[in-house]
Amino acid sequence: MGDQKSHGLVPTQWIETKTGARIERTSRPEDTPTFAVRMHGNCLSRDGEWELEPQPSSRDDEFLEKHRWTDLSEAEKALRDADYSPFFGPAA
Repeated sequence: MGDQKSHGLVPTQWIETKTGARIERTSRPEDTPTFAVRMHGNCLSRDGEWELEPQPSSRDDEFLEKHRWTDLSEAEKALRDADYSPFFGPAA
């Protein structure tokens, strides 16, 4: 599709079909991209732990640093490596 910005398109969400977890772009199109890994109101931290995500007005700089990626491939790896047992129980 080429340069997405030249077409006015900026992808903002990628969904993992097996678990329903998703990566969402959390920055405006004109800003440096940042991404969150989310599932059922929880947000994956950079250390691999799921935490309830506070309302936007309650997300301080510490929370954002711990729960955001600036590289989409790193967010994808975190999504693939995440422990989903809090949502689905232990893997069989």
